[in-house]
Amino acid sequence: MFDNNNLITARTLADELDLSIETIWRYTREKRIPYIELGSKQYRYRLRDVIEALGNSHVVKEQPRNYRTGEGKLYTYQDYLEMPDEAG
Repeated sequence: MFDNNNLITARTLADELDLSIETIWRYTREKRIPYIELGSKQYRYRLRDVIEALGNSHVVKEQPRNYRTGEGKLYTYQDYLEMPDEAG
């Protein structure tokens, strides 16, 4: 493990946050996370600063949705999961 003040690579940051490296690079391009530029496209991060900048914004939560059939009956996603498999 490393100290929270140490500079880490995007790969290490992705591993620590359980995100893809592509997400880290996108956040860097969009300036959503703080970084230090060492050279042309060479970035380092401080884990504590990135966590503070992201807060809980990297957590994806979906609202429950109701699905309708042509008959007007409401189905939830769970209802669809519980339907038996049928050919066609």
